[in-house]
Amino acid sequence: MSHYYPGLYEPSKFSQWPDYFPDQSRHKGPGASKIDGDNVSRLLFEEKVQESLSKDETIKILQAKINRMEHLIHLKDVRIDDLQNRVETMRPTGNLVRR
Repeated sequence: MSHYYPGLYEPSKFSQWPDYFPDQSRHKGPGASKIDGDNVSRLLFEEKVQESLSKDETIKILQAKINRMEHLIHLKDVRIDDLQNRVETMRPTGNLVRR
């Protein structure tokens, strides 16, 4: 179902069309019609959908990287705890009896 908002894409409303319109000459003259408006809105919609999908993919990749970094931090924390325990077990306690 296509929606058309009268006057929304009328050429008289804009002094210069954005660069993403492939054939700007069609949209500048007084011959712009309901069909042109529908094509423009459909084109913009499809571009926004693609942009959204691309951003979703980027978000998924970055989230995977964050999860990996959090896992590495956890492994480093475990290693640090292990080394601290080793140091404490090797540290003299002062309970040695000298003769």
